Amino acid sequence: MKKLALLLLSLISVFFLAAQTPGTLDFSFGNNGIRLVDFGGSNNHNLSSAIQPDQKIVMAGYTYNTSKDMSFARLNSDGDLDPGFGSGGIITPVFGGSDEQISGVLVQPDGFIVGTGYTFDGTESAMIVTRLTPIGLLDPSFSNDGMVTIDFGFIDDSWGESIALQDDGKIIVAGQVRDLLFDLQCGIARINPDGSLDNSFGTNGVVIRDILSMDNYINNVAMQGDKIVVGGMSYDGDDFYITIARFTTEGIADPSFGVNGHISTLLQIDPTIISSIGSMCIDSENRILFGIYSMTSGESDMAIYRYLPDGDLDPDFGTMGMQVVALPGNNITWAITTQYDNKIIATGWSDEGGTPIVRLLENGSPDPDFGSEGTGIVFNGAVNIFNSLKIQDDGLIIAAGEASNGTDQDFVATRYFSGLNVGIENTERVREKPIIYPNPAQDHINIAIPSGEEIKGVSIYNTIGVEQIQMKESFGTIDISSLPKGTYFIEVRLVNTIRVATFIKTL
Repeated sequence: MKKLALLLLSLISVFFLAAQTPGTLDFSFGNNGIRLVDFGGSNNHNLSSAIQPDQKIVMAGYTYNTSKDMSFARLNSDGDLDPGFGSGGIITPVFGGSDEQISGVLVQPDGFIVGTGYTFDGTESAMIVTRLTPIGLLDPSFSNDGMVTIDFGFIDDSWGESIALQDDGKIIVAGQVRDLLFDLQCGIARINPDGSLDNSFGTNGVVIRDILSMDNYINNVAMQGDKIVVGGMSYDGDDFYITIARFTTEGIADPSFGVNGHISTLLQIDPTIISSIGSMCIDSENRILFGIYSMTSGESDMAIYRYLPDGDLDPDFGTMGMQVVALPGNNITWAITTQYDNKIIATGWSDEGGTPIVRLLENGSPDPDFGSEGTGIVFNGAVNIFNSLKIQDDGLIIAAGEASNGTDQDFVATRYFSGLNVGIENTERVREKPIIYPNPAQDHINIAIPSGEEIKGVSIYNTIGVEQIQMKESFGTIDISSLPKGTYFIEVRLVNTIRVATFIKTL
């Protein structure tokens, strides 16, 4: 009997481990690893996603009936719609234009959700930024009504494409602006936490840059330390290029990056496929990864480029800084990210009836531990496009985009095992991380412990480890008005353990 029990236990263990093979769907999420979200429109297009500190998933884009309406959805960590967000887990705010969409979204440390996109009034398009409270309401502390329209001056049109958050809580948005000569230029704005433009950035809070006198399709922004990196494609009338530019915290082109603050790499692509193509991320070594595609023998293949922090192509990646992933049919990279171990994950679109997810080793070669038969590739036949990739704190991979429900398009989120050895202990540590709010904060903070454990003491340290505040009682609200502006660590002492979090003091 004991041998039989051990055999059964072994078989169960083998099955459990096989089910968690890197690249397989996590069936505990949604419906066998997949969750569709229908807003009721004829078509719903998810363009961006973000993961909250509590591992809930925010998706944003637009829903379409007779016009575009910006749309947000939030899923619980198990993939179900979160009833505590908006109306049953979804919300469609209105700026007042005839067409509106959200192209980029992020979640602040305090749980507030910020998105950028555009509104079209029938004549002109304008870059917008909106902020929602953690329960999905427009935030009245952000420009009074939760909505900001970016003024680029004498510009015909502008579109927000991507969004990033500085350590001090200021918001960076980037995209395109079209001038009176109909040329597309790079447009960047920096917004204060209250929704006002930051006048210490560029000119009156905005930067307009014509990179190499080309049309610039900028659809990515990321922070590289305190530097701002934007990326996309440029067109000079004959050829297309990857274009990446870096700016200082004041909004000035960084002369230490590339040539005069920018780099360009010639592409072999189809000129009819240009809009919003290409995805950028920055890894833990401050290297810049850019995913797009390359034409080979009349078909498009996923292509990944990696640049060193100074803008040079990385000779240790792929072939002279470029790795092509050849798959059947036409394939395009729409999203790219890196794991904690610097393995690279890319996904996008294919015309072969299944959307590919690819994982590469740090040197650019396919990861034999991901997917089937050592290819480093998995396909999802239920999804039309993946345009967002995120890594949860426990290492699981969230791929989000659009899928057909049999009649029209819906938002879709999927979850895959990664094989990262995060473990139960670390997962519990993440779940028990103290919630600090508001964050960023000006004069006070509050502490919440998800498990409800009793707090025995609190200490606040600056970034060089010097204790600034110590408390042994009255933990409801902590006065931080005496602290200088900056980032701080907060140590929360519970009955049997210590938890640590960070917060930002803004003023």
